[in-house]
Amino acid sequence: MALNVWVSPDGVIKKEIITHGSSGLKPTENCKCYIKVSETCIGELKKFTETGLYILGDSDTTIERNLDNCLMYMSNGEVARVTFALETICIFTLELVNFEGEDLICNWDAGKRMRLASNHKNRGVELFKDSRYVDASCRFSKGLKILCSLPIGVNEPVTDIDDVPLIDIQNLKVNLYNNLASCYLKCCDYQTVLELCQKVFEIDNRNVKALYKQGVALYELQDYEKAQTSLMSLLEINSDNKAALEKLKHVNIKVNESNLKVNAMIKKMFSK
Repeated sequence: MALNVWVSPDGVIKKEIITHGSSGLKPTENCKCYIKVSETCIGELKKFTETGLYILGDSDTTIERNLDNCLMYMSNGEVARVTFALETICIFTLELVNFEGEDLICNWDAGKRMRLASNHKNRGVELFKDSRYVDASCRFSKGLKILCSLPIGVNEPVTDIDDVPLIDIQNLKVNLYNNLASCYLKCCDYQTVLELCQKVFEIDNRNVKALYKQGVALYELQDYEKAQTSLMSLLEINSDNKAALEKLKHVNIKVNESNLKVNAMIKKMFSK
């Protein structure tokens, strides 16, 4: 494919260069980009018909996330014809007027990573409350990506990184994993919920929220005995948890039904 055409690996984005920009660095996460958009039918991009500020990575929608990916492959001053192959084909002209360089994530100190990860968590919570579970999950995932880039020593345990207490970093990770699990629970992806709960348990094996979500996911996957174990473990920690008590009633009914069926099968086998 010609050098002035770039297509994203998933085939969703196509960028055809109209005017080449200057050679050198390209925008990265958290860069301040000044962009201009023309000939667009996409409502949320019309605010950029005049040059405006766009923070790369501070994205709430599919359009913005695709715009992020596109901008990371543009040069300063570049003008390109961009196609997004979404539910409908969206075509527009994008100009990266200028951008302010930003260090790569690996060069950020722990304080900066914590601040940005917290911002993603807080915005994700707002999106979750609006029932925008996919958009919320992207925010929580972005926060985790930033936090998980922090080097944590294994051979030499540490209590802080760049003066940020390790316990604060781990607590934020737990919150993000739990919130991400809630998104997948809403989307009925129960296997992913279980995987995310395991991530929580690697940090906090008595986490009540993760135990509850694990129990619900196992129930939906019809693994009733494991669901029962998970919820009972939760109630050993917090015996007054109303949601767990209510869910356990339904789980116990399914476990009893299953036991009755097994007993009936065994009885039938030995009656022959």
